[in-house]
Amino acid sequence: MKLPYWFHQYMIAVNMTNLTSVEIQKMFHRAKPHYDFAMDHPHAKFHQTVLHHNHGPLKMTASHNRRHLLNTKTPTSFDWRDFDMVTPVATQGTCNSCYALTACDNLNYWSKKIDGTFSVSGQTLMDCSESLSSGLGCNGGVMDDVFKWHGPYGSDKFYDGKPHICDKPDSGIYVQEYITLSNLEGDEIEPELASAVVQYGPIPVGIDARSSRFITYSSGIIEENECNKEPNHAVTVVGFTPEYWIVKNSWGEHWGQRGYGKISRGHDTCGISSYASFATQVVWRDTIHLGS
Repeated sequence: MKLPYWFHQYMIAVNMTNLTSVEIQKMFHRAKPHYDFAMDHPHAKFHQTVLHHNHGPLKMTASHNRRHLLNTKTPTSFDWRDFDMVTPVATQGTCNSCYALTACDNLNYWSKKIDGTFSVSGQTLMDCSESLSSGLGCNGGVMDDVFKWHGPYGSDKFYDGKPHICDKPDSGIYVQEYITLSNLEGDEIEPELASAVVQYGPIPVGIDARSSRFITYSSGIIEENECNKEPNHAVTVVGFTPEYWIVKNSWGEHWGQRGYGKISRGHDTCGISSYASFATQVVWRDTIHLGS
């Protein structure tokens, strides 16, 4: 069977040079429905984002703002979608904005909890975090770069996947405290992740998204041996069961199960135990009320 040009590009992108011909055929049949969907739906960026665009590693650095979570009893299973505390799945396109979109998931949880609405825009986070350190905007970053801004985060700006000049909101939620956990500092994130989800809402984490299993995921549980552990992407953990983490991706609803996936729990699968950052204390303020 002759393979099409786009699949050869895909093989290069995910480094499938060591696969057998049988394995390559299986990969082709797994990837083709996603590619066909992208061709039929112009808003779906799978073929550009995944097949033609190289996402570099997350730019993680040691953090000064860190502490361990409170020890709390967690339920066996949990899902913030059951409480209407999760925004619709985003499509990041060719922009490396996963750090902003996942931080947005966490901040919108706080916004809904405090004000009753989802008032935070991923586009605004991407635009207004840009000046805090080099390499943000569409060039990638990490979530604590967003939380360092502190706010206000209130904005209904539409996400178009392109960097713009920052138009800071006049009011909204402010982050007073956030936590960054990193394996660069010896933190083991996965044992504390369930507690974090229950206490502080959907949790942004780093993950290795380069494996063919992750890229073409459509069902089942992604197991430890199906991906590497060097994070180059960010997703949001919205829930869990004893067997797996429920993650929200930002590659549109055509990825996975309407934009969500299941990642094996307890094995640092896809490097999920490498990095997490999330707000822990948030208030709502109007800038006209700020002062001495």
